Amino acid sequence: MTVVDKHREYEINKYITYYHIELHKFRRKKLDAKEITSQWITFIDSENEDRIDEIMKNNEKIKKANEELEDLSGDAQVRRIVELRDKALRDLDSARNYGYNQGKEDGKIEGKKSMLMFP
Repeated sequence: MTVVDKHREYEINKYITYYHIELHKFRRKKLDAKEITSQWITFIDSENEDRIDEIMKNNEKIKKANEELEDLSGDAQVRRIVELRDKALRDLDSARNYGYNQGKEDGKIEGKKSMLMFP
């Protein structure tokens, strides 16, 4: 028995699990479209378009990953538009967070002022 056979799946710590995958064997077996690991292996392998379509029906995250992959594998102009869109979304999120935090601070200051004025 080889080390690979003995340790096909093992956990390094509670956050990371490593899998040894032999794609030629994986491709031959029947797809379990409900099993998360099989879904991601199928997506990463991208050998069979029908299988990918099937797993995208069951997993919204893989569908989003596929859309991102298509965006990023487009031409330079499309990639630039995607980058600018993502930057705009991050900037908007940052502005909202700043405004929210600033509002909290302003509210604390106003609360302290009102406590001083009306003991």
